[in-house]
Amino acid sequence: MSERVYLSIPPITLETLDLCRGIRSLCSGMGLETIAPYLSSDYDEPDASRGEAVEAREHPLQRSDIIIAYLGTPSREVFDDMRDAVEKNKPIIVLHEKEKKIEATVLGISGIIEVIEFCNHEDALTQLEIALLNWQWNLVVGYDQSPDPHG
Repeated sequence: MSERVYLSIPPITLETLDLCRGIRSLCSGMGLETIAPYLSSDYDEPDASRGEAVEAREHPLQRSDIIIAYLGTPSREVFDDMRDAVEKNKPIIVLHEKEKKIEATVLGISGIIEVIEFCNHEDALTQLEIALLNWQWNLVVGYDQSPDPHG
């Protein structure tokens, strides 16, 4: 069974949608299953309440092995996903453009195992591939990358 990668990248713009698609392709090529709830038609249902939307993404996050969170555009959903990932002891890889400054308090979240600052999508995918290969290698050799729930 392959590892599952949860993509916390709401497709707010065509650029973030392209980034999400590129990450899905990269993960697929690495034998990783991707879960992208924000691309799901269930999540985008206009009549769905916020509670239903949260419930719709909690189940796949629980089944995931690692979270990739895009912080280039402020999004409550991404911060909620990161909080839930920490609560569920899931490692997090954070992505954002180099020119966008992210608050140190956000980057100090205990579950973050890698922060990727990228110049363009190609750079993001190159760095992400290395981070995912390192994560996979650590799984193979038995190094526990899960955040310590006790700080």
